Amino acid sequence: MELFGWGRKNTADVNKKGQLLTYTEVFSTEYDAAHDGDSFTMDIDAKSVNGAEHLCVLKNGHSTNEMVISSVTLWMDAYKKTTFIEARLNETFSYLAEGTKVVPTNVSAGKVGGAQGDFYVIAAAGTDITTFAGTAVIAGRFIFTTTPIKWTKVSGWHIPPGQVFSLYNNGQDNIYSGYISFYYK
Repeated sequence: MELFGWGRKNTADVNKKGQLLTYTEVFSTEYDAAHDGDSFTMDIDAKSVNGAEHLCVLKNGHSTNEMVISSVTLWMDAYKKTTFIEARLNETFSYLAEGTKVVPTNVSAGKVGGAQGDFYVIAAAGTDITTFAGTAVIAGRFIFTTTPIKWTKVSGWHIPPGQVFSLYNNGQDNIYSGYISFYYK
């Protein structure tokens, strides 16, 4: 079969039934974002020391694109008490002087920076991230007990421009490690 268009003569194969034969490659949105330099990972080295606290916060600073949280991986480094971790949405965050600023890593080799927003963790005693307002919506919850365990959540939570994603500790003092992967769409 011959196809004509845009001033070119092109050909395409068809099968015995007259159906067009095609070749397709499908790539995930996250793959495309990484290819374009819009996919990131952020370390979580958080120390909860004063009870109920936000372990980390990611505020989407992109003017038009959503930030999509693709996965959260978290484990407890030093266990003190059983605790719940909540993934929260819909809070309002304004940075004052709390927490430790984090610079997310671009997952595309050779590309540096590019994450747009505010990214903080609790990293030391007395650095609570407390400047939150609004009513939180709990988008996920996990319990950590005395049994060593790693929590990995493949999520797909969408954070519009100017909105916030956070991990909240329900009030126990513990030390956590992990990372959050996200991209802009």
